[in-house]
Amino acid sequence: MADNVAYTVEYARTGRAGCKLRTKSRKCPVGKIDKGVLRIGRVKPSFMSDDDDAVFTEWFHVPCWFDVQSRMRATSRKVESTDDLDGFEALTDADKALIGQYIDKRRSIDNDMAALASARPPPQPAAAAKRPLAEPVAAPPAKRQRPLADAGDLAAAALAAGKRICRYGASCYRENPDHLRDYWHPPGSRADGLTPQPQPAVPVVHALPPPLPASVPGSGIDMAAAAGIEASIAAKTSAFTGTASAPLIELKLHGNYNADITDLLEELGKIEKNKGNVNKHKAYMQAATSLQMLPRRVTSGADAKSLDGVGTKIAAKIDEILATGKLGSLERAKADKQLVALSEVCKVDGIGPVLARKLVYERGVMSLSDLAPHVDSFTTYQRAGLKYFDEFRQRIPRLEVEELERIAFSVLPSIDIRLRATVCGSYRRGAATCGDIDVLLTHPDWTSSRKGQPPFLAAWVAQLKAIGFLTDELGLGSHKYTGVCILPESSPLAPPRLHRRIDILWVPYDHFYFGLLYFTGSGFFNIQMRRIALDLGYTLNEHGMMPIDKETGAVIGDSVKVNSEEDIFRLLNMAYKSPPERDLASHWKPTMPGS
Repeated sequence: MADNVAYTVEYARTGRAGCKLRTKSRKCPVGKIDKGVLRIGRVKPSFMSDDDDAVFTEWFHVPCWFDVQSRMRATSRKVESTDDLDGFEALTDADKALIGQYIDKRRSIDNDMAALASARPPPQPAAAAKRPLAEPVAAPPAKRQRPLADAGDLAAAALAAGKRICRYGASCYRENPDHLRDYWHPPGSRADGLTPQPQPAVPVVHALPPPLPASVPGSGIDMAAAAGIEASIAAKTSAFTGTASAPLIELKLHGNYNADITDLLEELGKIEKNKGNVNKHKAYMQAATSLQMLPRRVTSGADAKSLDGVGTKIAAKIDEILATGKLGSLERAKADKQLVALSEVCKVDGIGPVLARKLVYERGVMSLSDLAPHVDSFTTYQRAGLKYFDEFRQRIPRLEVEELERIAFSVLPSIDIRLRATVCGSYRRGAATCGDIDVLLTHPDWTSSRKGQPPFLAAWVAQLKAIGFLTDELGLGSHKYTGVCILPESSPLAPPRLHRRIDILWVPYDHFYFGLLYFTGSGFFNIQMRRIALDLGYTLNEHGMMPIDKETGAVIGDSVKVNSEEDIFRLLNMAYKSPPERDLASHWKPTMPGS
């Protein structure tokens, strides 16, 4: 929910991420965020993750992000000042000034809109008598236009992108992709004040492929798209097999052979995140992920340097761990009382690193008991996180999840007998305990193309409140509910009756199996499936599997349609894995040398 969203700013490190500006009427004309370009990230909790600290980041070009802010609801958390941006202090002075200008301009526009709304006259009751036919009819008032970026903004944005401003308007890239790579196209602007000059014709280097054919009637699978994927697989394997049929891809899952190293790197990464060092946090977590996925034991830092995310400094830390079994920098951090307090405060649901730093460094909070005087300024989410802190930290036994599932799902037929709900996450993978309860809800009549808001999520939440199943509402939108549930007193499993975190996500029916695959996990299994899809020229996420332009990473077609998780595996030419088989066995640690 908005209260638990943080923002970060940095220079793009790889150039692989795409800008997430996508609305019904607006889409980023550039798409890909090139390496070194200034970008703003919206950091959200990773929905349905077993790790309370797991997050994902949506990246935007700076102009695109402030375009997004102009369309956000009044209740949504926005970037109101530079204090809201992690990583701001690491920027150059010019980029700090650029961000400040955008924030000031956005605040000015918001104030103008608020003043305009307050100045509107109240609605008049009944319509007046008909005017004579001879009386002229006044023209309707002109619509308020969204202010365009001025020349200073455009110059700063172009400087941030490392390109000159395009003189042909924001849509010229459709005719000339080469021109797109050389010039900056400010979203929402036509570069007013600049006169277009004649441009020599340049041949299009990578034209978009034709749109995917329609699905075969009566089939839920887009057979034409499936054939395209299978042909791509065959082309990649024919040189080795001498035939157009590809062998099934078998993912081999294994335990963490480097658990002693990854545990310390992750712990250090969380401390850096709490301190506001976003780039260091990402570096440590990326290195830890690479080591976890390695099917062998690393022997030295130099041995690990070939892995993604492992540079000279992290390689030195790996050598230190292998030699001593610990990290000096981590030991020093654990001895710092303020850092210990910061880590403790960040464990409260709803309190992110930015607020935690203010509480510790500005208000002197050194323990959870010191938070009491500040509760009045907390959001509903943060107050619940503090109130149920001890209960939320306890794992939920599988039997309790099964009982909560039985109670919650028993009311669905009274709403609509065709509703379908599934508990995902580690529970679906067969885990003995869970961190929270994560549910997907869908209905076969409601697809992504259907207009209107489905009523089922709100209706289900209302019934669960009425029977006492839900005790606290932390957030309710059109597609997601965040709250707290508890077993009824009559349950054979009570006592103890502990408050548990629950998330319910509504998904369109044509997205359901992609969402089911994604939110079941594990995270490492999802990463490997996404890599296979990318090799075939597709992006795979919780919304679907769409063809992409490999040069820009932009989506260039509609999603493949499926009727089951098995269909997704088949289209990727992968051997099907049941949910329990998708766990990386991350809690299994091989015997270490000398142990």
